[in-house]
Amino acid sequence: MIELNNTINWKPQSTGTGRFGKWLENLVDWNLSRSRYWGTPLPIWRTEDGTEEKCIGSVEELVNEIDRSVKAGFMDKNPFGSFNPGDFSDNNYNKIDLHRPYVDDVILVSESGKRMYRETDLIDVWFDSGAMPYAQMHYPFEGLPPTPSQEGEQGQKPRMDWRMEDLRMKQEDLLPIMELLIK
Repeated sequence: MIELNNTINWKPQSTGTGRFGKWLENLVDWNLSRSRYWGTPLPIWRTEDGTEEKCIGSVEELVNEIDRSVKAGFMDKNPFGSFNPGDFSDNNYNKIDLHRPYVDDVILVSESGKRMYRETDLIDVWFDSGAMPYAQMHYPFEGLPPTPSQEGEQGQKPRMDWRMEDLRMKQEDLLPIMELLIK
């Protein structure tokens, strides 16, 4: 990551070599989740005893898992049953709400037949913003991977975790910002 950081044209350069560069050199593990109410819910369901867990990768998968839960008798109906996987229109996505409290009412069924409840934590909002170049293109479900922009701007205190995601993207040749102006 340090090597990748050195390829970005930071303005002023001292931000990339100073504040952000020093932060990268002393990098510690980072917690992806936060205990908050508002935000993007983690798509993880666990059994009450914690022995089984399921991470949902798409709305289509969630709809299918809820159908399994309805068949198992854990839910009366699928609240997302009218959603049409593959239809990326606003009209289709307006049929569902994946935020709290709605997604908290979803009970899934484990492979062994136990009830599964969603992890109550949320995805850290700055990780969310780092994923923005992917999300705006609805990648990988449709569209192409994000392409690099020529420049980006941030306030005086750049969010280190947001830049971290950019560097991770660059490892896959997907860095969205090649030049960063700090104001």
